[in-house]
Amino acid sequence: MTSTMNAALIGCGIAGQDLHLPCIHQLPNAKLTGVCDLDPDLRQTAAAKYGVNGYGSLENLIENENIDVLHVATPPQTHADIAEVALENSINTVIEKPLAATLEECDRIIQAEKSSDAQATVIHNQQFFPEVVRVLEKINSGEGSPGEVVSVSMLFGERRNLDESERGNWVFELPGGEIGEGLPHQIYLPLKFAGGLDTIDNISKYKKSDAMKSSFDSLSIELRGGDGETPVSIKVFTTSINQNLLHIHCEDKEFQIELNKKYVTTNDMIEVTIPSLITGNLSQITQLINSNVRTGFGISSRLAKRVFGNYSVSEYGIGHLKQIDRFYDCIESGGIVPVTLQEGKDTIKVLENIDK
Repeated sequence: MTSTMNAALIGCGIAGQDLHLPCIHQLPNAKLTGVCDLDPDLRQTAAAKYGVNGYGSLENLIENENIDVLHVATPPQTHADIAEVALENSINTVIEKPLAATLEECDRIIQAEKSSDAQATVIHNQQFFPEVVRVLEKINSGEGSPGEVVSVSMLFGERRNLDESERGNWVFELPGGEIGEGLPHQIYLPLKFAGGLDTIDNISKYKKSDAMKSSFDSLSIELRGGDGETPVSIKVFTTSINQNLLHIHCEDKEFQIELNKKYVTTNDMIEVTIPSLITGNLSQITQLINSNVRTGFGISSRLAKRVFGNYSVSEYGIGHLKQIDRFYDCIESGGIVPVTLQEGKDTIKVLENIDK
């Protein structure tokens, strides 16, 4: 029988309020017991909305609440200090991405988990988008005989003012600044298909526009996957039209995941015929229709069993919900966490090299 775990949140900003709290509220095996934030308005708003106590310090939160799982949604510069305290108190910990601001801080969190009887995970939510999960399962199971992964590439474009951030000025203290805050998504996704990080071959920075003060607005990153023989290419532009494409090239098949429009294109590398192209286009159209249906109806239906009040998770929050749900199951079963701290550290290795 599934037991209910007491959950608490520290950090009542955008990620905490819009993603973590709705997920906690919708999990059948989680009960929110308290929230914590230095800002009294933010914590009082969250506490009142969910009917729990609000605290101004982690120490008071832990002292007054019996916590099984702590969600950390504070600026990454604070993650190591908070995670160490939580894990020392045997509290399982969910850490919003990026894992930390430096490699040294990542190592502190990893060591704290090793010394604790609790578990920790870092949020890599886009890894749990349905279209990403579908392709991972096909490659890992060998469905359709795609063969081994040969290379992975990521193309991300989004017009963005790098001199401003709605999240706060702490963003500009991260490696890469405003680009660096979102860049973990473009790093961990291709690395998941490439078997992790082996080597950072090259990072090139470009200045495509003089409209912003930032020293660069575009990046090209070349990595090698876990076996040292799988090239990974990542390109990020903040002065172009929106693009979010992940391309996985296997021995006998290739997959292109369109993350914004939420569909997958599959090309068989052995033989591409006119009928197969037509079939591929029909499949793409079908996925687009299904994506819209999920947005308007499917997602709300899927979550209906877990919705209480008006705290439903957004479409973007589905990745958070799936990962957090799996983490709670792992706590109960003693299984492997859905995203390891080492995977989070790999993204920081790349981020730190941006400023070198």
